[in-house]
Amino acid sequence: MNREELRRLINESPERFFERDNSGKGYICALCGSGTGKHGTGLSVKQAANGRLIMTCWSCGESGDVIHWLEVTKRMNYNEVLEYGARELNRTDLLQIENKSYFSSQNKILDEPEVDYIKFYEEAAKHLEETSYWRERGLSLETCQHFGIGYIEKWRHPKAPEIVSYSPRLIIPISKDGYLARDVRTEVPEAEKSYTKSKVGKISVFNLGALKQKIVYVVEGELDAISLCEIGFSAIGLGSIAYKKKLIESIKGSSNKPEIMIIALDNEKTATTAKAVKKVAEYLEEELKKLGIFVLVAENLYGKYKDANEALVADRTGLKKSVEEIQKLAVNMKDRMSVEKIRSLEKYLKEATLKKDILEYHKYVNRKTGYANIDEHGRLFPGLYVLGAVTGLGKTTFMNQMSTQMSNMGQNVLYISYEQTMFELVSKGLARLTYQSQSKFSAMDIRRGAEGNSIDEAISKYMEKGKNEFVYEAEFDDTIDVICEEVEKFVKRGMNPIVIIDYLQVIAPSEKNKHKSTKES
Repeated sequence: MNREELRRLINESPERFFERDNSGKGYICALCGSGTGKHGTGLSVKQAANGRLIMTCWSCGESGDVIHWLEVTKRMNYNEVLEYGARELNRTDLLQIENKSYFSSQNKILDEPEVDYIKFYEEAAKHLEETSYWRERGLSLETCQHFGIGYIEKWRHPKAPEIVSYSPRLIIPISKDGYLARDVRTEVPEAEKSYTKSKVGKISVFNLGALKQKIVYVVEGELDAISLCEIGFSAIGLGSIAYKKKLIESIKGSSNKPEIMIIALDNEKTATTAKAVKKVAEYLEEELKKLGIFVLVAENLYGKYKDANEALVADRTGLKKSVEEIQKLAVNMKDRMSVEKIRSLEKYLKEATLKKDILEYHKYVNRKTGYANIDEHGRLFPGLYVLGAVTGLGKTTFMNQMSTQMSNMGQNVLYISYEQTMFELVSKGLARLTYQSQSKFSAMDIRRGAEGNSIDEAISKYMEKGKNEFVYEAEFDDTIDVICEEVEKFVKRGMNPIVIIDYLQVIAPSEKNKHKSTKES
């Protein structure tokens, strides 16, 4: 059998396997149906640097070559795809060696009944300690036994032909009729790297039993879910972001429903995959809220690491701390949302809520503006403060300086600037520092490229003190919804910033109020 030739022919012929979308430029996604709607855009097709055609669905996030899409949508393994492709392309001659096919017929594959793998799991579990792979991935024996994880030294896909070589695999049960076989070799041959994570049997979401818990995390991989369970949390693994709808369907069909679900998908390195993951998180957030579940999307929960398991291996303590913090934030946010909106004064005082509010208020008694003549009269407590003055009096300069002063005192400050750019704001700050050192360069001098030791010192000092100060350069068509979204990103990271908006009058109304003026909305 000429595998390489078959692979090339299949990957170069998406039109033979997929239905064109309504735009006529791409193909309909068989996973989510994208391409059948009014806009008509489905799978986009682009040529990668290595010449392969890559098909991407921007709706469900699945991406890969034609071989990959056939594996996912038709539930075939690699060899089955090659046979199917050969028949569709009328190139069955490429399957034959000595007049024999290395494959069973496609009809037999489609008619094959579901298999109960329980006895297989039990046998694999007996051999778990014959590999150290699970220990290297940060897992304990207790956790592995809890999930029924096992090991097979010589594993081959049940549907693979005898010509396919064996490989050592960690066996992770997903259901009684489906599992993940994960290659444990340190070095995997190039031709086999696409199959280090092989699914067998029925595709389903991992660890749905976690739905019985009050707080549940949603992660991408099975090993990621196991990793969070390893450090004491409950998690569900999608298996692939393409299976987002399976999770929603599973929850709808379950008698159990968590109070809080925290979505913590992988950190993706490329803008393309990051965008796809974000869309999946948004879909899950919207659908879970419809089911009455409080949802928090935890962006960048794993810091510099790609996923939960990578973070567990590299920094177990750091991962646990991050997860604890985001869980505490989720609980607090949910509690605030569930507070009664209408209460009698008697109930407010009787429940000692006043004392709780006073204690909360006192958390901010040390929050200063950095302006001595203001701070001697009070502190900056939570609330809305409006600074008003005639044009040109220096409102932006005043607030820019206050922003820097507060960040120097350890406060996180988000400066949303509609009027001035980062360049203009930073040059103002540097000029202020040079005046403090008596060298007195203006902001305009700095913008024109003035040089000197005092400017270098100012830059060094500004870099050191500016780690808590963030600037969002707003566009004039950025609505209040956009601003709220940017603030929420900080809150979800547990940063709770002081927000400065320069200036209120120019914020565009939300979409639902776009017919109104800014003041009206």
